[in-house]
Amino acid sequence: PGELIEQADELRRRLHRHPELAFQEHQTARVLEEFLAEGFFAVIVSLKEGMPKRWLGRALDASFLEEARALGIDPCGERGEYHTLVLDGPVFRRRLEILEARPMRHRGMFSLEILDFTLRDKDGRLPYNLRP
Repeated sequence: PGELIEQADELRRRLHRHPELAFQEHQTARVLEEFLAEGFFAVIVSLKEGMPKRWLGRALDASFLEEARALGIDPCGERGEYHTLVLDGPVFRRRLEILEARPMRHRGMFSLEILDFTLRDKDGRLPYNLRP
């Protein structure tokens, strides 16, 4: 965990030393590629007006990266195009599973309202404190 925090801090410093200019998203594309390669899993839970509504609830993956590039959208949503929720990753003992959600509109944003969820151990079992 300490090593991951140091890596994240160095990445933040690198991005701030080399800010992205419009349609020059190679640094943030690399950040997303590294995020995925490390084993993290995230879904889009909020979209700015004008973004493809079909993205709401979509997983970040290689096909998302390709589509974002084709549309001229920053792959990491650095201009507020979208926001994500990380559901799983190598630093987490459990993964979050969304069981029920619905789209909603609020203040010019489209969001995923999470109605039901659970935490699961990495082996698929419910954690002790969530078992019926």
